[in-house]
Amino acid sequence: MYPRKLPLILLVMAIVLSGCELGTPFEEAKSGIPAVAEGKGRIFVYRTSNLVTLAFPRKFVLDGKFVANILAGNSYTVETSPGDHTATDGGGDFALKFKVEAGKTKYIRYTIVDDSVAKGNTIIEDVPEDQALTHLKSTQFIGSK
Repeated sequence: MYPRKLPLILLVMAIVLSGCELGTPFEEAKSGIPAVAEGKGRIFVYRTSNLVTLAFPRKFVLDGKFVANILAGNSYTVETSPGDHTATDGGGDFALKFKVEAGKTKYIRYTIVDDSVAKGNTIIEDVPEDQALTHLKSTQFIGSK
């Protein structure tokens, strides 16, 4: 493949894949997201936009159960029971253990990294709310899973 064509190929892939799950810009969608259900906690899972990694979805696996594919620039919410949980990408060696509190939201970010950083090229991070809300501004909110 000719290196000069790579940007064009990535642009075409971005346009094609953006139709997979368009969602609503987070800034528009956030006012319509309902409060956390009584006795539940919420996980807000997202990936920031990155044209280079757009074509590489990651699996959001919660406590061993597949929930959703996470594409670059997308965000989802998941209502869950309070307590200890584990998020993985379903194939790599990286797992994040975290606690969800009743009535609260936990923000989890998936990031594609070099294989020298994590087998499977994915890290999963528990992100503070203020930082996550800044990141979420560049995402498309897909909805609840």
